[in-house]
Amino acid sequence: GNIDFMLVCLFLMMTRSCIFFPAKVGLLPEMLDKQYLSVANSLLWMSVFIAAIIGAVMGGLFVDVFASQLW
Repeated sequence: GNIDFMLVCLFLMMTRSCIFFPAKVGLLPEMLDKQYLSVANSLLWMSVFIAAIIGAVMGGLFVDVFASQLW
């Protein structure tokens, strides 16, 4: 039961990312001058990777702290 729910949630999160992330990246050239584009692109990707790392750590801590209440 729980693994099925997690897989559905993962599928929905990745679907959302596939739809909205290209729009976010495509918006940068329209919003910024050419001289700031590489910096903005770097900051965007850095924030994505930092968020992924923090999310993985927080998820692990959440499961560790609340393991007895989850199942």
